[in-house]
Amino acid sequence: MRQKTKIINYYKIDDKDLPDDLKEKILDKLRQNDWFNDNWFAEDDYICEPEVFHGFAPTAWDLASGGNYIQFEFGTCANSDPDEDILDIAALDALRKWLGIPKTTWDKVDYIFINDDHHNTYLEFTDAESGDLIHQSFHEIFPWDFKFLEDAIKKFDEMMDKALVTLREAYEYQISDENMIDMAEANDWEFDESGEIV
Repeated sequence: MRQKTKIINYYKIDDKDLPDDLKEKILDKLRQNDWFNDNWFAEDDYICEPEVFHGFAPTAWDLASGGNYIQFEFGTCANSDPDEDILDIAALDALRKWLGIPKTTWDKVDYIFINDDHHNTYLEFTDAESGDLIHQSFHEIFPWDFKFLEDAIKKFDEMMDKALVTLREAYEYQISDENMIDMAEANDWEFDESGEIV
């Protein structure tokens, strides 16, 4: 009786003799691993600037075509009740300054961060006394106050757009060939001819 021994070749991702089709198969299999589907790309709690928003990682997002939003739980905060606010007094003042709102205008309003379905977190202002959304017809809100608030909302929206771009870039890096190759090299993984880690 004769026994045949099958020779199994093992490869590292940076081997010069690694066939291109096997390299593609390895990269595809790495992307399919359960550990790869973790959302580490979204665990960045410095994704938003300024510093007042550091410590908040995204809580919801959609990076697929047609979705494209990012949301945070900054809280539904109001100046009138700082005990219920996620941000402390110093952070509130830093937020006000970053938004470019003078103290006289800030004292007339409350702010709220809103997460609606399929939209970035956005900022709105309400009247500090009535709780109604701010509009130009409020007699206590002067045209310059309204302009400060409009500019603040625009600035916040731009920050959220940048955060979404940063999140998308982190996700795209996570699924990139470059990241797969870096992980394989860093872990010194070897692969068989079916593309499995051995």
